Amino acid sequence: QLLARGETQVKKMIFTVGGGTNAKLNGGGFSYQGVRKETMGKTASGVYTVQIANTDNTHPKILFSETPNVILQQDTTLDFKIEKGIMAYSLCYEKNDSSLIDEKWRYDWNIYLNNLTGTNRKNITKWKYDDYNPTWSPDGKYIAFRRDQPSGAANLYIYDTDKDTCVGVLVSDMLDTDLPIWTPDSKKIVYHYHMIPNFAETHIINVDGSNDRMIEHNPAAFYLDNSTFLYNDDSGRVYKTNFENTFNEFIIDLRTYGGARIMDFNPNTEEILFTAILNGLNMIKSYCIGTQLMKDLLVEEGNYNFQNARWSKDFSKITFIVTDNVFDCDHNEYLTVLENGTKRRLVQISLCEQDGGYSYFHWSKLRFSPDGKYIAYGKLFMKSGTWVSLYVSIYVVETETGNIQLIDDRADYFDWNPLKPH
Repeated sequence: QLLARGETQVKKMIFTVGGGTNAKLNGGGFSYQGVRKETMGKTASGVYTVQIANTDNTHPKILFSETPNVILQQDTTLDFKIEKGIMAYSLCYEKNDSSLIDEKWRYDWNIYLNNLTGTNRKNITKWKYDDYNPTWSPDGKYIAFRRDQPSGAANLYIYDTDKDTCVGVLVSDMLDTDLPIWTPDSKKIVYHYHMIPNFAETHIINVDGSNDRMIEHNPAAFYLDNSTFLYNDDSGRVYKTNFENTFNEFIIDLRTYGGARIMDFNPNTEEILFTAILNGLNMIKSYCIGTQLMKDLLVEEGNYNFQNARWSKDFSKITFIVTDNVFDCDHNEYLTVLENGTKRRLVQISLCEQDGGYSYFHWSKLRFSPDGKYIAYGKLFMKSGTWVSLYVSIYVVETETGNIQLIDDRADYFDWNPLKPH
C-alpha cells in the first residue's frame, strides 16, 4: 500500500525464497507514482528481514527502511510504512563551499538540506558558481532560489523535491533575479526582476515559468486568497492591494505608534505584528485591520530595543531579539520567546565573547519550526583586521529546554521544511 497526499494504491506482491520482487504503483488520478522494492533474506524458518529501498526509477525518493523478524505464512498480510525521502531533512539554507575549478580553489555558495542535529547535510544544487536565497514552498514540493550564471546574470531556479532535480523557471543572460517569495498556494513566485540596464521591478511568475509579469508593489504579507497582500512604503505606511492592483487601500501609518515595518501577519485575524519604540518604551504591538484595535503585547522600559519579531505557525508564541543600545564589550543580545504574556530568554550573544572580532544575531528572520518547538537563527561573527570578514553559523534552539544545536557554519538564509514533523 502506498499512501500519498490523501490517495492510496494497493498492489499484491509474491515472494520467493532467496529472491525479490517489484511492485509498480502507476498514475491515473494519483498525484505521482512510486516504485517500491522489497527484498527478503531468509534468517530462520519462516522468518525474514524486509528491506524497502529506492530503485533508479523511484519517484519520489523514499527513506530506506528495514524490518527484521517478519513471519510469513500462507496469505500473510504485511503492513509497512514508508516516508518520502525529503522528510529526512528539516532545514534548507545556503552554504559557502569550496571547490577546485581549473586547478584553482574557488569559494562558492550552494543550497543544502540538513536535519535537526546538523548531521545529515546534502548539497542539492552542486553548481560551480553561486546559488542563493532558498525558500521552501508552503506545500513542501519545491525550494526556490537564485542561481548566478558565468555571464554575470542571476536566474530564478527551483529544486523539485520529488524528482531531486533543479529546474530553471526564468533563465536569461540579461536578467538579474533575486529574493523569491512563494504565494500561500505554492503556485506562484514573487521575485526581484532586473532587466539590464533598466530599473529594477517586482515580478510574479507561475511555478512552471509561465505568465511572468510585473506587479506594482513588493508583498510584505499575504492573505489566504493568494492574490491580496500587504506592503510597506519607505516611510512606515502600510497598504492593502492585490496582484492586479485593482485597489490600493491605506491601512495604517506605523510611525504614529513608534514602528517602521511589518514584522509578521496573521491572515486569519488580519493582525499585523510590529516592534516599536515610543516615549522611551520598547514595545511589541499588534494591529487588527478589521476592528482597528491596537494591542500592546509587551511594553518595557530599558536601554535596549526589540527587533525581528515573528509569530509561531499557530500564532500562540512570538520570538524576537532584545538588543542593548550601548555598543561596548558589555553589549548583549538575547533571543527571546513571548508566550501568554510571559517572556523567556533562550539564547545570549555577547559582543566580545569570541577573540578577534565581534558577535551578533544575524539579521535574517528568526523562524519557528512548523510545530513551534524549535527556533532557527543565525549567529554572525565579524572578524576584525585589514579586511572585514563576516561568518554566519545557523543554530536551532529548543523553545522548552533552551538546548542549542549547531546546524552548519558559513551558512545563511535558512527555511524550515513545512511538511517535516518535529
